[in-house]
Amino acid sequence: MKFEKITKVPGFDQADPDNARQNNYAWSMLGFGDYVYVGTGRNVPYNAYGNFGLIAPKAYTPDNPVMAAEIWRYPKCDSDHKRWERVFRAPEEWSVMGFRSMEIFTDDEGETALYCGCYARGNGPSYMLKSTDGVSWTHILAGIEPEYSTRSVKAHKGKLYTSALHQVTTELESFLYVTENPEKGWTRVNTDAIIGEIFNMISFNGSLYIATMPIGGFELWRCEDPESGNWKRVIDKGAGDELNECPLSLEVFDNHLYVGVGISCSLYSTDPVNRWVISKGFDLVRVSKADKWEIIIGQKPISPTKPTTGTRNLGKYPSGLGNMANAYCWELRSFDGRLYLGSWDTGTVYKTFFSDLVLHPSIEKYKKLADFLRVFFKSINTNIVEDDYHMTRWFKAWFRTFFKYPKSLGFDFASSKDGKTFEMISIDGFGNGENMGIRKMYTPDDHTLYIGTACASQGCEVWTMKENKCSHGCR
Repeated sequence: MKFEKITKVPGFDQADPDNARQNNYAWSMLGFGDYVYVGTGRNVPYNAYGNFGLIAPKAYTPDNPVMAAEIWRYPKCDSDHKRWERVFRAPEEWSVMGFRSMEIFTDDEGETALYCGCYARGNGPSYMLKSTDGVSWTHILAGIEPEYSTRSVKAHKGKLYTSALHQVTTELESFLYVTENPEKGWTRVNTDAIIGEIFNMISFNGSLYIATMPIGGFELWRCEDPESGNWKRVIDKGAGDELNECPLSLEVFDNHLYVGVGISCSLYSTDPVNRWVISKGFDLVRVSKADKWEIIIGQKPISPTKPTTGTRNLGKYPSGLGNMANAYCWELRSFDGRLYLGSWDTGTVYKTFFSDLVLHPSIEKYKKLADFLRVFFKSINTNIVEDDYHMTRWFKAWFRTFFKYPKSLGFDFASSKDGKTFEMISIDGFGNGENMGIRKMYTPDDHTLYIGTACASQGCEVWTMKENKCSHGCR
């Protein structure tokens, strides 16, 4: 296999470096026609700091912050590194800071198009884009109530489904919509039996699977005909650990469904009463076609639960592949007979944050940090650990992770031939410690894997991993 970085400039925009670094998440990625399309997330960590009442580090703060997400494309068979082309930029008045989902769908009139779900900031309307040529884009109704944004868009049995998350808060209600033609409108699907926002969806084994974020741990549900409302719960209560809250990635490999989980922002709980929790590494859960699940990556739970759908086992590897900084199993992708896994490394974020306090101190920064820590330590749910001894052990593990292993800053990238045993490919963000996560992977065939990163300080990168010769004859 050959690795190659195909973004000559991180964030794509060679003409405007400040604009380029604001494209810091490769938030969505899909092939359409002869091109691979990337929808960017704009200033995502910069905005997250503001949401928590903190001042973002200088390294994450652009000269001229603009919340106008972009779509870029690259020819599938091109290696000259000069062909990235911007094909859309959201109007600033939309306040769209990212394109978080892409899907190809053929509607009831036989028209095939690329659909992009938008994430907007604030309390404004929702947006969705449609393009039949990848250059001209039409704004269509997303079918979602105001103040909500599209999280996931998936085709299943000739219909298009979209899930919605609130743009500001975390809700406990599930919002799922369906259509046979997005331009004709959407219908809400009956999800009365389901609690928690729908974070991810995938079509597998004749069913639409949805992964949700209720209080008490993530859940996985499936239904062959979602409009019927006959949903079956496959996983509940975080697969045995209450801190497995956020189902970040879903992928099918070797006739099994894999679910990668974590905690939002590594500390921010879905529970509004106990909003802050202690962080842990991610878990990876494997589900069979018979709805039997098992832990592949995961340790003894920090906050044990008793699922009704199965019994938790200990995985072959500790949570986070043994690295507490690996807070998310952010992306999973099946490619060339292997399962690939990309993490989000919080060590990169903490390193930047603490370095900024030393290199760029200010009274306002320290005051906001003190205010934040007061709220954090007052509200953190320390009851999830057994006693003070275990809490002390957790703090020791946390400090050991972030101060003993500086060479491992940057995302981890691993692969598995059998879906159980993993081999590390990179532990340092492909040699760039600022590459904090693998945000999206996509493969148009069995010859090339496209890997999009999240890099808050420099702009996202896109890499390819491919055989020596692709199906088109390119080398």
